[in-house]
Amino acid sequence: MYNARYQIALFFTLLLAAGCAQVRSISGGEKDTTPPTVVSTFPQSNMLHFESSSFVVLFDEYIQLRDLQKELLISPPLRKTPTVKVQKLGLEVSWDDTLKAQTTYIFQFGNAIVDVNESNVLPDFSYVFSTGDFLDSLQCTGRVLDAYTDAPVASAKVLLFDSLSQVFSANAQPAYFARTNEKGDFKFNYLRNGRYVVCAMSDENGNNHFDLGEAIDWVEGVDAQMPGDSNSYNLFMSSPRDSIVRGFSYVSEPSGVLKFRVEPWMELVGVRTLTTDSVVQWTQQDTLFS
Repeated sequence: MYNARYQIALFFTLLLAAGCAQVRSISGGEKDTTPPTVVSTFPQSNMLHFESSSFVVLFDEYIQLRDLQKELLISPPLRKTPTVKVQKLGLEVSWDDTLKAQTTYIFQFGNAIVDVNESNVLPDFSYVFSTGDFLDSLQCTGRVLDAYTDAPVASAKVLLFDSLSQVFSANAQPAYFARTNEKGDFKFNYLRNGRYVVCAMSDENGNNHFDLGEAIDWVEGVDAQMPGDSNSYNLFMSSPRDSIVRGFSYVSEPSGVLKFRVEPWMELVGVRTLTTDSVVQWTQQDTLFS
């Protein structure tokens, strides 16, 4: 009964929206620089006790999708890839999967939604719902930098795992997804209360766990926090650039002591030998001795 009423309401709403859609200039006059605007969503975004297996988003102009496979992030992930259809003014997302009880779901479209005429981007559109009594509201923020250059890493995948072992497990799925912007910044919203491992990775094959050769960094023991809290996490993503073993620049003293300069972010720097000899190390201010 619910589905029938939903389909009928959707049909007439689509007709109404099509008749009232904003007309944009195709030729002549000023160039259209305005991104599509969301007119309505069915069921309504931020809905509680969500029971549907699909949702529809209506816009004020014709839209198309760009790089959807790369841009669409669903947290927590579904076991099966959802079906996404575009019909003129409407975007429909449906899935054949069982949703978890008492769980907040976030569908993040990134920069995938653009208008037809000028490809103006609707940035960071999200559709959110909860199968329970409330929406989770905690967050986690940070920045991803290149460990070699300190330059921001754009479009890096950032994932929240429940344990470090899951980062390297082919069978584990992350709890949440995000992606860095052009400044390397990332932000997770609608998080449940918990402690996580924040992991940034290049993830070239898109399997959501680390594989040899991919760039990676992580921080353990990260608590989801209330909006406005000041904790933010820097991740320094790196991967071997070639097969040559490399180290830090150092100064050698006649006594056999090596001095390495240590930057503040190198909290877990360690020294090991390629022979059977033992190595003793200690740190004074910004210098590592071994």
